[in-house]
Amino acid sequence: MFLRDPNSSLPHPHFDDLRQLPEHTIAELVAFILSEVPHVPHTLGLELRPFVESRTVIDARRVSGSLRHVYGRPGLAQDIDDALSD
Repeated sequence: MFLRDPNSSLPHPHFDDLRQLPEHTIAELVAFILSEVPHVPHTLGLELRPFVESRTVIDARRVSGSLRHVYGRPGLAQDIDDALSD
């Protein structure tokens, strides 16, 4: 078990960030992303894989941030953010 250094400046994850999303929600979001980005860059694939495997909110936010800030797809990022608020 890894213990977090109490003097660390890294933010402590919130319990909500570790909540798992339903499988059908993940499947719909990934299918939508793949339909909108037909030639998925390797780096986006590296973000999607943990999202699909863990189904956690924190990984969903990571994908959303990548779509918004790295790939210039704020609409897709907003779709993920909307799914998180349901």
